Amino acid sequence: MYDRTQPVRVVIETKSMIVAEFLSFFELGKHIQGCIDHFPENTNAEEIYAPMLTYMDTCRHNNELHYIKVSDFNTKGMPYEERNTNCPFYAFVLSRGVSAKENQASGGSFGFGKAAYFNMSRIRTVFVSTMMQGGMTVFEGVASLCTHTYEEEEEARTSMGYYDNNGGNPVVNPEKIPTPFKRKEPGTSIYIMGVDNHVYKMAEDDKDFLVHDYIRNNT
Repeated sequence: MYDRTQPVRVVIETKSMIVAEFLSFFELGKHIQGCIDHFPENTNAEEIYAPMLTYMDTCRHNNELHYIKVSDFNTKGMPYEERNTNCPFYAFVLSRGVSAKENQASGGSFGFGKAAYFNMSRIRTVFVSTMMQGGMTVFEGVASLCTHTYEEEEEARTSMGYYDNNGGNPVVNPEKIPTPFKRKEPGTSIYIMGVDNHVYKMAEDDKDFLVHDYIRNNT
């Protein structure tokens, strides 16, 4: 139960995803390739997205993708209401440059702090899983790439893409949230998918190295 008299607790963990158990997630590689294909004369696109493809191939070869899980406790979670663009979950996961906080003077109130999570990811992808005080759970994965083509489609896709099993909408049925990403008590977990080896090692050695920035942007 949320208790204002007690501090927020933050837990940082290093985890691994088994590739063979999440094959649909690795369709992301086709979207990354599409970022290169859509800008064939742009060397910057090649420099940014080719290493992502190499990373994805390495993960497939090793059947493992490392990620960092940042979870808070003694918090309210991020409320979500379908088609409500002012709710916190929508602001954090589905929008850019805005946020929805009870106190608009809070740090990160313009919504730019969340970019740090994408920047830490080798594939610019994060998962977000939250549980509210009433027990409602919400899950969504989001990748921040660039405008791109996808396989043989003629129309270009937007830069933002979502990973779920709910037709492109956040997953609200707890039975459909993958077990490794399911909250068991109120609060929010952010999963930074695909991290550099040195960042992964830092997280293993020093669990506090992200805490200050996380608390500043999420409480």
